[in-house]
Amino acid sequence: MSGLTIIIIAAAFFALSSIVLSGKKARDLEGYILARNSLGGGTMSMTLFATGMGVWILFGPAESLLTAGLAALVGYALASTLSLWMFWRLGERIRNILPQGKSLTEFVLERFGTAMYLLVLAVSFLYMAIAMAAGLSGIGLAGQIVFGIPLWQTIAILGFATLSYTALGGFRASVIAGKIQTFVILPLFALVVVMSAVTVGDFGAAWNAANVPAFGWSGIEYGIALIIGVLAAEAFNQVWWQHVYSGKDARAMKRGFFISGLMVFPVVMLAGLIGVYAAAAGSAGNPSVAVFDFLATLPQWLSASGMVLAVALVMGNMDSLLNGMVSVCAVDIKRVKPGISDASLLRIAKLLTLLFALGAMIIATHGFSVLYLFLIADLICAGAAFPVFYGMFSKSVEKRTAFIACIIGIVSGFILFPDPSFTHGNLLQSFLVAFLVPALIVLVFRKRGAETVS
Repeated sequence: MSGLTIIIIAAAFFALSSIVLSGKKARDLEGYILARNSLGGGTMSMTLFATGMGVWILFGPAESLLTAGLAALVGYALASTLSLWMFWRLGERIRNILPQGKSLTEFVLERFGTAMYLLVLAVSFLYMAIAMAAGLSGIGLAGQIVFGIPLWQTIAILGFATLSYTALGGFRASVIAGKIQTFVILPLFALVVVMSAVTVGDFGAAWNAANVPAFGWSGIEYGIALIIGVLAAEAFNQVWWQHVYSGKDARAMKRGFFISGLMVFPVVMLAGLIGVYAAAAGSAGNPSVAVFDFLATLPQWLSASGMVLAVALVMGNMDSLLNGMVSVCAVDIKRVKPGISDASLLRIAKLLTLLFALGAMIIATHGFSVLYLFLIADLICAGAAFPVFYGMFSKSVEKRTAFIACIIGIVSGFILFPDPSFTHGNLLQSFLVAFLVPALIVLVFRKRGAETVS
């Protein structure tokens, strides 16, 4: 069976099963972009896991370990887990403040006004767009490495397959897909890990052969930078705020985020360790694609299993990002044109789903490197994080102070931000400055004796 056939069958399976099991099309906007108060903790944990485990899991952890050492990998795993666990508190808070809300941007507009709202809207949308294009680009590269399939073919197959059920069923179809994908991801990931160990043999010898950088400050610095950047960026990811409102109650919501966070940590660690086997087998010339270089050398049935895993990962992430982008736009259209009917808004939402998916596919086929864009988005998020989320818990920060603090923080961070070649600047220092400067401004100029946000 050819590699292209394997990818087509896997994509068709996830798309068709999601369409069939979701039962029917979304008939209103709320049902299309949200499943308010309907998901139990178990269902939430599975869909959150599938959403969080994009195809990046087969690129990033191995690259972190092979380029910066074990401390960097641990930082990567911690960042992935903590980015889910932080919604234990943030999710509960926003459900209390805006029980009928749909997004973080609604809270920002009400709490901080138009200027901050536009900044957060731009940051949120930029991050989701980059993440979706990155996922498609990654799966295209994987298909090219493992099976020699042209980049555009894999991207088109996965893009249209994901679009088919997302455009039809919206958020609820994405939830069904997440459950299915989780049941596929876990056993296939375990298979790839175990068979990698069996193929290469002794792990200690593999570790030595891989020449993993020794534990030191550079790895710790890398790991801390990842924690700051990932937590700040994910806090502005609309995907998670949709899930916050979809839990049937606060307890189910918190349970879903907690369990998925527990699941993520060992997966990231094991994904990084696959990179050790790849390097030991001489298949890691480029650490960022080490896992797929390695899969291409394994027996066909195992490399095929690895690609099915990659398909599940990218579709589970892309459908949620696509729906998240649409939900942000739909909420804002309703705000600008309050008289628009739900039927018209639903048609617009479906059209936006199509346009966003096509845009991501076009960008991904060019094979652009998105790492630097991701880091820029992370920096901007780091600059906006403290004023926004401090303001979620306290009225002491004023609108103008919060906005000015964000701008100063972002500009200060960019002064220290590395250039594209990473020959100048310092990533950790830029993230720390971007986060701490606004925090200092807000705390110094906050109103004394202000009440907690109700």
